[in-house]
Amino acid sequence: WSITEEPAATMLRYYRHLIRFRQTRPALQGRTRDTMVVHPATGLTLPIERKILTDQLFIWFHFGDQTVSLQNITWKYLRKVFDSAGTQWNGPGTEAAAELRPGEFLRIAPYSVVVYETNS
Repeated sequence: WSITEEPAATMLRYYRHLIRFRQTRPALQGRTRDTMVVHPATGLTLPIERKILTDQLFIWFHFGDQTVSLQNITWKYLRKVFDSAGTQWNGPGTEAAAELRPGEFLRIAPYSVVVYETNS
């Protein structure tokens, strides 16, 4: 593979973005048990909450081959900060809303991960 040709170039950009994201988000830097909550899976979707002091992220990993629609049960207003289904990552395109209110439904594309931050 040449990192200047597709799909390797996109994959490299994707991983660099994820590394930068992890380095810049305090919620992803916590190393103790109290900084991560793994919520019960809903079907083929696993929700995880990462938090530390002033930063809180909700991450949904969807392992199914069909789009899934799940209710925002965080009871928080959320803003999307990452979606692996985005076309910039050669995905099919995002189905997740840019913002979610408590109780609204979140749509997640097949085999993707979506990250939301609290929107106070």
